[in-house]
Amino acid sequence: MIDKGKLTGFTLIELLVVLLIAGVVTAIAVPYCWGGYSSAEVKASSRTIASTLRRAKINAEAQGKRYRVDFTPSGSCLDMDIYTDLSSSTPTKVGKTEKIKLSSAFVITTTFTNSKALFTPHSTSNGGTVKIKNLKNGKSIKITVLSITARIKVKDYEED
Repeated sequence: MIDKGKLTGFTLIELLVVLLIAGVVTAIAVPYCWGGYSSAEVKASSRTIASTLRRAKINAEAQGKRYRVDFTPSGSCLDMDIYTDLSSSTPTKVGKTEKIKLSSAFVITTTFTNSKALFTPHSTSNGGTVKIKNLKNGKSIKITVLSITARIKVKDYEED
């Protein structure tokens, strides 16, 4: 029989056991969540790079002018600028600078000649890639522009 005049509750040991279990679950779950955030950050960055390239390609075709995307990679950062009127002494900058900044666990490189992707009105390009590599696990994402068709592809690679 329970004495109704007596307060009941959890003992200190029961509370400590619950806190210990919550701590273990948190310690296991946090690295997985952080890895998911990092992966989402890289995928969003690759989409930004691909959309900047596609915008330059579409503008070149629609306006009948050559367009250029200038890449300025610096470790885990990348700045992208779009230019047109390339035949003049001072090309015209289109829009604002797109900036990508990832954690130091990543490095961004490009294989475009002089870090410049060129697009013509005839759907051709100088071709090249922008690569985002995870230094911790060796996985990378490559955004490739084909030279003959100026087609832009985004692919994941396990290791290079």
